[in-house]
Amino acid sequence: ESKIRFIDHHTCHAHFAYYCSPFREDTLILTADAIGDGLNATVSIARNNEIERIFSTNNFQFARVYRYITLLLGMKPFEHEYKVMGLAPYSNSKELERAYPIFAELMKVDGLEFTWNKKPKDLYFHFREALEGCRFDGIAGALQKVLEELFVEWVRNAIKKTGINTVVIGGGIAMNIKLNLAISKMPEVKKFFVGPSPADESNAMGACYVAMDEYCKNEGLNKDIIAPLDHACLGNDFTEEEVIKAIEPVKHKYEIKRGVNHNDIARFLVQGKTIGICRGRMEFGARALGNRSIIANPSDHNIVRNINNQIKFRDFWMPFTPSILAERADDYLINPKNINSPFMTIGFETTELARKELIAALHPADLTARPQIVTRATNQEYYDLISEFEKLTGIGAVLNTSLNLHGSPIVCTPKDAIEVMDNSQLDMMYFGNTLVRRK
Repeated sequence: ESKIRFIDHHTCHAHFAYYCSPFREDTLILTADAIGDGLNATVSIARNNEIERIFSTNNFQFARVYRYITLLLGMKPFEHEYKVMGLAPYSNSKELERAYPIFAELMKVDGLEFTWNKKPKDLYFHFREALEGCRFDGIAGALQKVLEELFVEWVRNAIKKTGINTVVIGGGIAMNIKLNLAISKMPEVKKFFVGPSPADESNAMGACYVAMDEYCKNEGLNKDIIAPLDHACLGNDFTEEEVIKAIEPVKHKYEIKRGVNHNDIARFLVQGKTIGICRGRMEFGARALGNRSIIANPSDHNIVRNINNQIKFRDFWMPFTPSILAERADDYLINPKNINSPFMTIGFETTELARKELIAALHPADLTARPQIVTRATNQEYYDLISEFEKLTGIGAVLNTSLNLHGSPIVCTPKDAIEVMDNSQLDMMYFGNTLVRRK
């Protein structure tokens, strides 16, 4: 028992946000969520080999507000907040303006502190009454707009107080990619990074970073030896024998092809096929990053309907995302600060070329993207597959969504992948050497 320690929730968030990033210079670390060990927002500074918390509060209420609005819109709190965010861009100005004052009057930022401007007696019943007659898309749009305005002001004040404009963010609020887009566009922010799945699931890694930080300090080691997290493929792998075992019971139903290569897969993509990829080590966190993914041709808008109707059964307003070759990122993303987004954690506005070549992988309402920028060094197999598709089409990206049925976890094993085939109309499953396709 003497070896067991409990590490504060937001300390874990902060250490994960900083150490998984590529930054080792003076860095502003922000964390925010609904609740964690009595806090819901902190400001810390990484400087001179130390991380120092300079502010904490339990007054940041907007993650909780997001939770209640998720419930009021008929979705699952603690799970479907991302759907409210995805719905927000559909709101027109008239509907947004009806709901906007109801959220805008709640809170204000005073330096680093969040304070009530008009505190309701109860968050659930207050909004149920106040939003009566407001349309669902306007509610989502107004909530997202006020969150961005409030949070951007807080970030601006933190930069002004510390003089640091390299920023990282952790905690559940960092999962809001539209908020991260707003932060990245701030003129005060020079560098910005968001690690993979920065909500509570990464706090286990955050705790490990705390321990390593302390070890380095005790041993007199420079903390620069703690390497950035350049990929998220940290989960299970499997053998070819496991693939064979998974296929054996269903081989009479499907066509099995061995020795399949990236060029073969790229040609199927050109033909409009939807392809599951299950190979290598599974990705950590909420995003599929090419090892447990469904991929498709991003230039074919009909693909969205096919995937939703045949496989994913997703809410109609939710977008898919592009995996983009790093060398082609500037062709598709408006990114003057050259912000890296390898984990689908930051939204970007897109170019006219993207709106032509990646239309199926952009948000249908505002045409933004939540990209995975892929380098060969971090995922050679996936990079080479996209490169083959580029050779055939000139398009340096593929549509990417997680390999799962809606409401089920992302697949882990070949057996899980075959179950997705059996319970959907996915065209084929690629195991890295073996292809399982419908007859």
